[in-house]
Amino acid sequence: MPFTRSRVVAERRARWVTVGGLGAVSNGDFGGLVVGGLGTVANRDISGIALGGLGTVANRRITGIAVAGLGTVANADIVGVAVAGLGTVANRDITGVGVAGLGTVANGSISGIAIGGLAVVTNGRLTGVAIGGLAVVANAAVRGVGIAGYSVDSRAPTGLAVSAYNRVRGPQRGLTIGLYNSAYELHGVQVGVLNRAKNNRAPFKILPVVNLHL
Repeated sequence: MPFTRSRVVAERRARWVTVGGLGAVSNGDFGGLVVGGLGTVANRDISGIALGGLGTVANRRITGIAVAGLGTVANADIVGVAVAGLGTVANRDITGVGVAGLGTVANGSISGIAIGGLAVVTNGRLTGVAIGGLAVVANAAVRGVGIAGYSVDSRAPTGLAVSAYNRVRGPQRGLTIGLYNSAYELHGVQVGVLNRAKNNRAPFKILPVVNLHL
């Protein structure tokens, strides 16, 4: 249970309660409660509750609750609740709740609730609820709800998408609501000023107010 006014450096693993006035750093794992005035950094996993004034970073996995003033970052997965003033980033999956002032980003998939002041971005599947101030982008399927100020961009959504511009690069199953809705293959309903369904026959490819293909 180490405490210090300046910094804590653990060579292998730190458990229970770790507090560093400037920083808390472990060459191995952090477990329990760890607080770093500027940064909390583990070369392996963080499990429990981790708080960093600027950054909370794990070279592998974060499990539990992680909060940082600027960035919460895991080189592997984030499982639990991750909150950051600027960015919440996982090089693999985010499962649980991810919140960031600018962007919540996963190089893998996102499952749960994701909120980004500017954007929510995943290179894989998005399952649950995603809210982005400007954009929600999923390179694979969306299963659930996507809400954005400007654009919801996905490959194969199932559920509800609400934004000014909803762009579906594959099959859409569900409902999109926006100013302009475009689907490569519509199997649902579009509601907006202008709605485009590429798999509909003319003159039903582009329609005002409502377009559908059931």
